[in-house]
Amino acid sequence: VVIGKVETKKQLKCELKDHGEKGVALPHTHDYKYDIHLDAHPYNFDTKLTLFNYGNKKAEHVKVKFYASLDQNFGPHDLAHGFLGEVSPGYIQPSNSYEFKHGAVANWGYGLRYIIAVWESDCTHGQAWVVIGKVEVKKPCKCELVAHGEKGLSKVHGGYNFQYSLDLKAHDPFTAKVTLSNHGCKKAEHVKVKFYASLDKNFGPHDKAHGFLGEDYGFVHPHSSTEFKKVLSANWGHGVRYVIAVWTSECKHGETWVVLGKAKPSNWVQSP
Repeated sequence: VVIGKVETKKQLKCELKDHGEKGVALPHTHDYKYDIHLDAHPYNFDTKLTLFNYGNKKAEHVKVKFYASLDQNFGPHDLAHGFLGEVSPGYIQPSNSYEFKHGAVANWGYGLRYIIAVWESDCTHGQAWVVIGKVEVKKPCKCELVAHGEKGLSKVHGGYNFQYSLDLKAHDPFTAKVTLSNHGCKKAEHVKVKFYASLDKNFGPHDKAHGFLGEDYGFVHPHSSTEFKKVLSANWGHGVRYVIAVWTSECKHGETWVVLGKAKPSNWVQSP
């Protein structure tokens, strides 16, 4: 005898999982992938995560946050220092997905970071996360000039035998030479080398005001060297002078200098 029936209703719940396209992309390209490189300021990039609701209940209060991490694990350090931004669409209907996109800035400086998406909602307690890609910020390509290679002083008709100490007659011409090497990855342009005569081995305001001898111009390719030479005159009369090369370029603010050698007019006698 049938006395009745009991109908058990299926429990309603939502279940959010990472499903669909995710990754990182260069700005405005919509080309999401796992690995990208940034080499131009301001180091912007786009992030994306797709969540699918496998449940039979609307997922509400959905929030996705993006973080930059030193490794592929999400931890307290990332939570405290790696936040990039968040997206809060509100809800995801059952058997539906939603794409979470955010424009981020690589604010960690240079180097590699893993990008982690962390989501929360009323479906589960706590947070769930997934690594969506990695972003490497490369150091900008720069030029770096250093004095490397042959340098010194030579008599004009001395076969370019450059040396540190040179004997001259007063007002005789001589050639000064410095070799600049570019240790950077960018061409050094607008390089200007000025030659000065100094009473000592330090370049200072007195030398700049009274010791100018001449200058040379040029450029230096990356991982290459350029010789800067100039025929000068021992126009200070008598006495020893140290010849200093001072160079400027777009590679560095300010001046850099090196002592090339010392010029000694032959009619000057050094005291004991």
